[in-house]
Amino acid sequence: MIKYGELTTKKGNRNLFIKILYENIKKVLSNCNVKIHKDRVRMFIETPDVDLCIKKLSKVFGIHAIVIAYKVESEKEKIQECVLDIIKNEEFNTFKVET
Repeated sequence: MIKYGELTTKKGNRNLFIKILYENIKKVLSNCNVKIHKDRVRMFIETPDVDLCIKKLSKVFGIHAIVIAYKVESEKEKIQECVLDIIKNEEFNTFKVET
C-alpha cells in the first residue's frame, strides 16, 4: 500500500499530482508483475515480488510511505492463520496490530 502524504492536501491539484505519481509508479514497475489500484488517499499494488517492488518504489518521488499489507478474508480463523504464517520465522519481543 502506498500512502501519498502531502499530495492529498493540494486541493485543486490533487488529482493531477496523484495521476503523475501513478504514471511514475507504473513506469518504474513496468517490468514487474503488478496490479495497481488507486483512490484519493492511497494506492494498492498487488504483486508476488514484494521485495523487488519496494526496492524500485523507494526511489519514486512523492511516496510518503510504503506499507506491506495482506488481503485476508474477514473471518477470525482466516486472519489468525495468515498472521501465524507471516510471523512463523520472525523473532520479536513486542508487536502491534492495526486494523
